[in-house]
Amino acid sequence: MPTAFPSPTPAEASRVFADALAGRHIAVLPGGGVKHLTAYPLSSWRGAGSAGSADSPGNGATEGAVSAPPALVVFTSGSTGRPKGVALSAEALQASAAATEDALSGPGRWFLCLAPDHIAGAQVIFRSLRSGTVPFDGRGHFTAERFADQAEEFFGAGQSEPAYASLVPTQLTRILRDPRATGQAARFDALLVGGASLHPHTAQAARQAGLRIVRTYGMSETGGGCVYDGRAFPQVDVRIEDDGRVALSGPVVADGYVEVEPDSITPKPDPSFTADISGRRTFLTSDMGRLDSAGVLSITGRVDDVFQSGGTNVSPLAVEAVLLSELADDGIDEVLLVPVEDREWGQLGALLVRGPGAEYYRNSAVSLKTRFRHLLGPAEIPRWVLPVDAIPAKGIGKPDRAAARVLAERMVYGDAARALAEVRPAGAEEADLTESAPVMIQDSTDTRTDERGE
Repeated sequence: MPTAFPSPTPAEASRVFADALAGRHIAVLPGGGVKHLTAYPLSSWRGAGSAGSADSPGNGATEGAVSAPPALVVFTSGSTGRPKGVALSAEALQASAAATEDALSGPGRWFLCLAPDHIAGAQVIFRSLRSGTVPFDGRGHFTAERFADQAEEFFGAGQSEPAYASLVPTQLTRILRDPRATGQAARFDALLVGGASLHPHTAQAARQAGLRIVRTYGMSETGGGCVYDGRAFPQVDVRIEDDGRVALSGPVVADGYVEVEPDSITPKPDPSFTADISGRRTFLTSDMGRLDSAGVLSITGRVDDVFQSGGTNVSPLAVEAVLLSELADDGIDEVLLVPVEDREWGQLGALLVRGPGAEYYRNSAVSLKTRFRHLLGPAEIPRWVLPVDAIPAKGIGKPDRAAARVLAERMVYGDAARALAEVRPAGAEEADLTESAPVMIQDSTDTRTDERGE
């Protein structure tokens, strides 16, 4: 029978993970119905054929299916629906930890301030296992003051090896607002920042403050970050498909998806995972990206985030980057663009904004439209600005666009938003957030058709 470990300490989680790497059981992180870190016996594995095996279909590239029992099952954040169980082999986890060491300053001691329920936090423990240490426990409600206190304790314990930590952008933003926390953060040899998009304005502020940040890109399906500051690990290949999607190949790629039941773990073949005849695995992401002439990767959006307004495709990530670059100096810390249904245009953009300057834009809608006319296309300019106290998030800080869309509809249409339920994304839930009244950006005379030259 599976053995659960409620609220494990880093030392306890380290033992569970070490046994998983040794092939003694399968470690399953919370998610998808699993409430706690759980050790599943190898007998619970229901695997059969494998990607790249003789009995798998394909012409040199086979659909992903897991054969051998994985070391770890981690659930995706569920940003596009129900969380999926991702099966990561011991080899993939060890390859990722080794590549991180090579990319940084070698083995070191880690400060754990992310829950190990997700791949970013779990990887802190796997990297610590590789260096023969147990990470410092900095989990719990994150505040800049608490981080400063814990970091002082961390360094006060005679820290001699390189010091590392993994953060999400929200945590970094809070640190930068507090001089004492910023000073402690500057003592780390590297701060990995991932889990959500890091805005260049925040990255620049961090570097100016002396923080050695590393922007990471990856996901559960690649064992966490496998692209650091736009450059892939040496053994990882990045390819841009014809449709603009990012494909990642290499030893860090997961074996595939699995279904986790109370007493069994079963592979679920999925075309997102393929393997060539040598067994080298590839994962086709839902991220859109581009590679420059030096091979540096930039993420431009997600396939499933793009919406249409009056027949024009709008990429929220691209619009958000422009808006935040312009608004950051005005006291806007975070923005999120989501579509709201409209009878005339199909969908219109609603911009959630958070920060001390958000209220200013309540009375500046028309001037804001004029301000961005030269930077954005007519369809990209949001119709509403919605000041909020917090932007919906899930997992370790990824924007929850489904919940944000529900919130925006409620703020724009009030009770009438119930009529829009049939067009909401699957899995969207009401967001329990303090909200402010919406702001119209465009006036009643909409000239977008003429501006587009249609």
